[in-house]
Amino acid sequence: MAWSVYLVGATIFFFIGISNIGLAKASAIMMGIAVCGTLGQLALIRALMAGGAAMLALFAYLGLVFSTFYGAALFGAFPDNLTVAGGAIITSAGIYM
Repeated sequence: MAWSVYLVGATIFFFIGISNIGLAKASAIMMGIAVCGTLGQLALIRALMAGGAAMLALFAYLGLVFSTFYGAALFGAFPDNLTVAGGAIITSAGIYM
């Protein structure tokens, strides 16, 4: 998995250019992202093995809350009413299951 992230990142850097940061720094950034992504995925797999998927699904719904917060704080993007209603439906259906 780490190599696939590195390959995609290297391809993106190739097309947008890496002259600003250099090849060594770009490679280090991409390897760091690949390692963190791989470790995160392995941690998720271990969590799903240890606990039930229904219990861990509640933590996935926190992603909606944090995404909304970061979108508002960093980009000034607030969700519209339909987005909030859809998120509420998805979250309530997941909690009900």
